[in-house]
Amino acid sequence: MSKGDKDEYYLEVKKTFCGCISVRAGTLILSFVNLVTAAVCTILSVQQLFVMSGQSGTMWIAIILRIFLWAFVGIVCFYGFIGAWSRKRVWVQWYLELLWWHLWALAIVGLIFLIILATSSQKLWAVAACRASGMTGEETCSAIYKYMLLILDFTWALSVLIQIWLLLIVAHFVDELYDEEMLAKGIDIEGPPPFKLRGSQGKGVVGLGNGKRYKDGF
Repeated sequence: MSKGDKDEYYLEVKKTFCGCISVRAGTLILSFVNLVTAAVCTILSVQQLFVMSGQSGTMWIAIILRIFLWAFVGIVCFYGFIGAWSRKRVWVQWYLELLWWHLWALAIVGLIFLIILATSSQKLWAVAACRASGMTGEETCSAIYKYMLLILDFTWALSVLIQIWLLLIVAHFVDELYDEEMLAKGIDIEGPPPFKLRGSQGKGVVGLGNGKRYKDGF
């Protein structure tokens, strides 16, 4: 395949979101923001480790685990950023796996947290604390708690949807990189099966389709 054919194909398989922004740009921006966030959280955790005194051993262990967790997240985000910059699919795939774990954690932990807040015991405690302030009555406190739960539910659902959207951006970029890898091997997986070489000359195995190999001109 000639360079001109490859360039033409690359233009065809470019994926975008929000109209005209490439998924590669989205992955670069997202991974960079996550990298900065992880770095800041790691630094703050290390700082907390040095300034704390008189804390229990459990607290020390929790902070150390948090440092390792944020450092690990930062490393994966760094690989995601460099992978998107240099178009290395495996590195971006690692970053995509991290986003998947984050989505599951956000969905499951957030749902459990909302269920706990919606239990009668938590509601009674919150209403009692509200009434203890002396500012409002029981009915007003119950209404405030109800609206607070609705706001939290909406925020959680919106966060999950945004995370899915961001995950799909990175997933589409991984697909784009995979398409390019297949193109480098002479296989056009964007076309209908059986997949055929673009711009190839001569005979030989040219693609895969339905689990079989096809010859050029078959």
